[in-house]
Amino acid sequence: MSSVLSDPASVLAPTLGALEFGVLLSTLLYGAAFVQTVNYFQGPFTSDHASIKLMVIFVWIIETIHTGLLWASLYNKTIENFADLEALAQVHWTIGLSVPITNLIVCSVQGFFAHRVSVLSKNPYYFTFAIPVLLLRLGLGITCAITTHSATFAVYIVKFRWLVVTTLAVGAVIDIINTTALLLCLRQGGAGQNESEVRFNSGETESSRTRADHRVLEPHTLEIQVDITNSAALSEAVELQSIDLKQNKL
Repeated sequence: MSSVLSDPASVLAPTLGALEFGVLLSTLLYGAAFVQTVNYFQGPFTSDHASIKLMVIFVWIIETIHTGLLWASLYNKTIENFADLEALAQVHWTIGLSVPITNLIVCSVQGFFAHRVSVLSKNPYYFTFAIPVLLLRLGLGITCAITTHSATFAVYIVKFRWLVVTTLAVGAVIDIINTTALLLCLRQGGAGQNESEVRFNSGETESSRTRADHRVLEPHTLEIQVDITNSAALSEAVELQSIDLKQNKL
């Protein structure tokens, strides 16, 4: 413990430093998403279905709550628990709550992408397959939030490593599959447009709307991926710090 007090930077860098970097980067991406949302409603997309507009508003509201929780966590660490090194290892409830909200946003966006793939590919089974995977991802996020109350960061990573790895793995799989499928559908749609003028017009309208929706929702997905990466990096840093403290004790 004395070694920690004599060198507080060794604790602040991998914990508070990582948290500050993650919150600031997340806020920057939130700003980009906010601008995209405003541009969407000011752009030539007024003919979009009301469900799409409601989803964009829903995602923006949830992202606003998510960003607020991250800043509340940073305030707790830097103001309410100023100079309290032991408090850095504690998992504040704002961090725990931000995890399922993160997964809720990602599931909404990826669910929309899966629906677009089903429409473009005319394969309804793709969306049927995506639903249980997205629900599993959301369930894992809720489980992570519940289990964070049982231990500190360092202990949590050791005790629930399997849960963290599974959550990130499931998220990576659905993200890669959705992105690849959407790109293939757009590519095939573009190639098929040369066959006739009718197919060109319908394909261009569908592809343009899909690309527009993708531009609107892409910052949301990017922000969540960065948040998850920062959270994992923070947890790993705390674990390494814990190992170092044990060695110092010995």
